[in-house]
Amino acid sequence: LMHSGIGRKRHLNELKIPLVKDLEVGENLHDHLIFYNIYFTTSITDPVYTLRESIAQYLHGFGPLTIATNPQGIAFFQLSTKNTTVPDIELVFVPTVTTNTSGFVAGVRDDVV
Repeated sequence: LMHSGIGRKRHLNELKIPLVKDLEVGENLHDHLIFYNIYFTTSITDPVYTLRESIAQYLHGFGPLTIATNPQGIAFFQLSTKNTTVPDIELVFVPTVTTNTSGFVAGVRDDVV
């Protein structure tokens, strides 16, 4: 945005970029970390279902296709000791499958991690 002239006026002036709109671009930037936790295996094997079996399970309200992949819970906490009521950390709980998810969950690849 800043290269197109949208950002803090003083910063754009320093970079000699013509101002289009004076906005606080990037002023509240936070990193979004992903941490996979509570992963374990059991002696129970995971069956491989055909598409027909998976659809039949879905129509009866169970099976892997009935698990939502969007957040199942969100929590906000204030960890800092500053006198503020604004939370500074957010936890998002997302269900996932317990089988091999290499390269599947959130597009994470083993060669990048």
